[in-house]
Amino acid sequence: MVEIISVHIGKTAGTAFRHILLEIYGTDKVLELYDSSKKQLLLSNQDKLTNITAVHGHFKTSIFRQRFPDAKWIVWLRHPIFRLISQYFYQSSRNKKTKNLELDQVLEQDLGILEFANISENKNIESLYIDRMNLTEFYFVGIQEFFDEDIAELKQLMGWDKFKRNSRNKNPHPEYIRRLEAILNDTKLINKLAILNNKDMELYQEALELRAERRQESKWLQPTLADWNRSQFILGETQQKLKQTQTELEQLRYWLEQSQPKIEAVDVIKFPDSEVSELILAWGMALPKPKIKIESDSITIRGWVIAKKSRATEVLIVCNQQVLAQLPVNQLRPKVAKKYPNIPEAKYSGFETTVEITGMSLSGELLIQVILEDQTNIDLGKIQPIELSSI
Repeated sequence: MVEIISVHIGKTAGTAFRHILLEIYGTDKVLELYDSSKKQLLLSNQDKLTNITAVHGHFKTSIFRQRFPDAKWIVWLRHPIFRLISQYFYQSSRNKKTKNLELDQVLEQDLGILEFANISENKNIESLYIDRMNLTEFYFVGIQEFFDEDIAELKQLMGWDKFKRNSRNKNPHPEYIRRLEAILNDTKLINKLAILNNKDMELYQEALELRAERRQESKWLQPTLADWNRSQFILGETQQKLKQTQTELEQLRYWLEQSQPKIEAVDVIKFPDSEVSELILAWGMALPKPKIKIESDSITIRGWVIAKKSRATEVLIVCNQQVLAQLPVNQLRPKVAKKYPNIPEAKYSGFETTVEITGMSLSGELLIQVILEDQTNIDLGKIQPIELSSI
């Protein structure tokens, strides 16, 4: 019997909440609805929901509003302007091979944020999903800016046992924070974005007031707290960017100190399963290919990793005990997800970066390490220079 109906509005922490539902109820009890044809099939055959506990996905409330009167409705909302900006940069950084008309407009026409916001499909998205359902009819309305606090409150309300805290997805756009700050400093632009999403602005304000009532706090305090949490997030991202820049400078300094012949080819060595299989379910490398000729002064490292118990969170690229790159394990890997359909982490198990090899010693190597959520560090393999004649 369906007990929970969770409406996932894009860029509002819905993915993090999906992982929590999967961990609590299991993949066989959570129905993920992100496919239009699948939605239509369920509407015509409700028996398929007999053994389902939670339904989660991108759908309007009207689809299930009359079908499960006793279900607990849950939704996460976010400040409409920040949600819109995040969606814009998310779509502008995705693969151009994606067959999506709206995405093509952003990528191919190089739309600005205001042009993107003026597309009818991008206006008042949160209100579109709520679809005239009153927020008071929801069992729980979470606010993305208060995710940690609200999820703890929901956990207590639902009587859920302890679950892992899944980190929320970060926007993959390389210039997200810098360009976000530029947009926020443009008062006229922000005003136009707010007018275009006036329904969502009113909905968000209502959600903040509901939160204040639920927590017995002043409704005037909620916007201030939300602004503070957003500023802390931006500060944290900026500090992370500075740390990354410092690492890149140290990497450059290291290479400049080397005066070795140019590397012409590399090989990929995976360590024996006996050394990694205890904690790692599977991992693989798409790039670089084994025994491949190097055509430039850098190599692209692209792979995926799935741990058995504690989730894989980061991959380190290490040379001579110096960390050259620190990569989050959050890239989309559809083929991996298809191969491991019962593993929630499989879909976003990828990592990717480009590493400069100028000046790298022919006797050197790049060690690939994975860091698990419990801070366990595991060596997966290495990329080492080889002579061109051995290819």
